[in-house]
Amino acid sequence: MFRSMSSGVLHMLFSADGRIGRGDYWLWSILVNLAVLAIQHYVFGFWTLSPVFLDVLIARGDELPGDVAVVHMILFLLTLWPILCLNAKRWHDRGKTGWLAGVVLALGIACYALNWIYPGDYYDYDLYTLVRIIPLAYAAFLLWTFIECGLMAGEPRTNRYGPPVGYYGREEAYY
Repeated sequence: MFRSMSSGVLHMLFSADGRIGRGDYWLWSILVNLAVLAIQHYVFGFWTLSPVFLDVLIARGDELPGDVAVVHMILFLLTLWPILCLNAKRWHDRGKTGWLAGVVLALGIACYALNWIYPGDYYDYDLYTLVRIIPLAYAAFLLWTFIECGLMAGEPRTNRYGPPVGYYGREEAYY
C-alpha cells in the first residue's frame, strides 16, 4: 500500500506525463506552496508574506536582504520541477502542450535576470520598454494560466495525452 502511494506521489510531483483534473491540480499546488511557506517559516523564524514568484513583481532585487534572496532562490529551484510537472499535466488535461508551463518559467527567469541586470530606476536604461514589458507579459501569462488551468474543465474525451481524469477502462460516454 505504501509503495503504491509513494509512487503515486512521485509520479504526481516529478512526472509531466498524463493528465490531472482541477481538484488534484489545486490540492497538489497548495500542498507544494504550503511546504515552501513552512520552510520559509523554519528558516526565517516568521511567516513571510511574499511567495517566491511575486518577488520580481513587487520588489526589486536590490531591496531584498541577501539571505532572503538566497533562500527564495533555493526554494524556487526545489519547487521548480514539481510545479512545472503539475502545470504540464493540467495543460495536457486542457488538450494543450505541457511546454506552455515552460513559458511561465522562461518569463519568470527573464524577470529575475532583468531585475538583476538593471537594478534601481528603470528610466535610466535604453531598454526601458523591454524591462517593463517582460514583467507585464509574465503577469498576463500567470493570469491566463490561472484561468485556463485553475478554473476551466479539462477535455471530456481521450486526447493525445491520455484518457480523461477518472477514466478507469470504462467505455467513453462521449461519441
